[in-house]
Amino acid sequence: MRRPSRLSPSFVLAALALFFALGGSAFALHDAAPKSVPCAVGTARAIAYVTGIPQQGIANLPNAWSPSPALFGYRWSCSGGAIQVRKSPGPHGGFDIRFLNNPGRNPVVTAATTDTRAISISPNTDGSFQVTEAGGAPYGSYSFRPDSPFFIVLF
Repeated sequence: MRRPSRLSPSFVLAALALFFALGGSAFALHDAAPKSVPCAVGTARAIAYVTGIPQQGIANLPNAWSPSPALFGYRWSCSGGAIQVRKSPGPHGGFDIRFLNNPGRNPVVTAATTDTRAISISPNTDGSFQVTEAGGAPYGSYSFRPDSPFFIVLF
């Protein structure tokens, strides 16, 4: 009959070396994995669906900046900062929107309505953006119609 063999010191040393080699490689691979950047370049950095208060409509947005959830159908910012909206105090009407602490500078906007609308967006000096529906410019071919909600995506 054969006796059960004992573990030799060389076997124990080899097993420990294998354990540390595999564990160290796994640890190194974990640290080398790419980190997700919350506001990565080339990705959408913020999204807002501005609806206004449902019973009053978008034309009744407040004159002061407001982050009220009641004014948005959806909103998200990669930086976690507040998204605020107000009625624009400028001569051409429209709305102002700002994304606090967000590095995005390239907005895209569209009207959320079933009929054809012209909509434009331009930067303000304070870092916010002015959204103007249906042209809204003096002597323009479209009359100003501030009554449809809009989507804005910030890159």
